[in-house]
Amino acid sequence: MMSQDAYQNTRKSGTWDRNSDGEIITSSSSLINGAYNEITTWRKNTFLVPYGKKGRDFIDQLSKHINDWNNGTATQHLALEAAIVLLAVGLQKPSQKSKAKEHQECLEKLLKLWRNGKTDCLLREGRMIQRRIQRSCRNDPPNKAKIFAKLVMEGQINSALRYLNENDGEGVLPLTDDVLQQLREKHPEAQEAKLGSLLFGPVEDFPDSIHQQINGEMIKEAALRTEGSVGPSGVDAVGFKRILACKSFKRSSTDLCDSLAIITKRLCTEYVDPLTIEPILAKRLIPLDKGNGEVCFWSGKTRCD
Repeated sequence: MMSQDAYQNTRKSGTWDRNSDGEIITSSSSLINGAYNEITTWRKNTFLVPYGKKGRDFIDQLSKHINDWNNGTATQHLALEAAIVLLAVGLQKPSQKSKAKEHQECLEKLLKLWRNGKTDCLLREGRMIQRRIQRSCRNDPPNKAKIFAKLVMEGQINSALRYLNENDGEGVLPLTDDVLQQLREKHPEAQEAKLGSLLFGPVEDFPDSIHQQINGEMIKEAALRTEGSVGPSGVDAVGFKRILACKSFKRSSTDLCDSLAIITKRLCTEYVDPLTIEPILAKRLIPLDKGNGEVCFWSGKTRCD
């Protein structure tokens, strides 16, 4: 296994795509990694993938990045980060009251920029939208009752309760030294494992055939049962259900489910370089101000990310 320094030297850039003239477009790992680190701090502001060809094209692009990891291509080291960044920047709502038709137009434009390696342009646009959201929240406080009722009617009871709890405070805190210290104080000290929680004796290996039943249909069924709030991509369980299980997307959703099944089987049966799967192991832990000087954690729990 190569050292982390040696690994980093191999992941400076990779082939991204080809433009309309057939010329190769490259993208640097530092750009994608920086984009990933930035989008994980964004507020939730994603729209559902629109129906029709534009939605299918978007899902196909997601599948391409997933398959880059599955097939061990030259961009394997940034493939999963790229998929998560694509979800975040590609599905940013242009405004709080934007309609489905606007989302289709935005998605078509953003997808073209993405395929041409214009990640920096998409990030710049996303930053502008995020700043506008923050100003809007300060100037025009949301109708809590209306939002709560909407979440309840959609069956998102946990999200509705979480929304009330989150809005009792002052929002996301900047990660200052004082906040870090308070978070460290809330983290329990490491303790030795108790004997009752340990296993002794030989460990029974599971044959690879046990995992062969993992397929695209199983991924789809799991998506339909998934509940939870947003993860690093800003897409919640409802958004992933649309992407993975909507019949309107036909073969595109099926192919993405199949690609995710391959990832799952590989993680179950092979040793994979942990540096290439960091994005799907990340949890979105955010310090929140509860309004009385107290700091608490908030965690995105949708494990599809």
